[in-house]
Amino acid sequence: MASRKDIEQILTDQDQLNKLVFVAMKTIDTNDSGTLDPDELGNIMRQVAIDVGDTPPSDSDIREVFAELDKNNDGYIDFDEFKDLIVRVLNNILSSELA
Repeated sequence: MASRKDIEQILTDQDQLNKLVFVAMKTIDTNDSGTLDPDELGNIMRQVAIDVGDTPPSDSDIREVFAELDKNNDGYIDFDEFKDLIVRVLNNILSSELA
């Protein structure tokens, strides 16, 4: 797991952040479309839940998260929308370390 210092560095260095987002998105984007569809998001959400020992999200949960992330309502999560999610996740990790 990345250290607090590593996460702070990523959040302040746009090049590093963009590289992280690119690699993560490429890994999740199984059809190489350059965007994420609901199935791809659902697959990663379910896998993360299993990896951390949590209950996998329901289809309804996935639809809700997808709708929140798909800010332009085009039916896909593009790079910038996914980047917003990664930034939120990294900030949540930092916040949880302070609790």
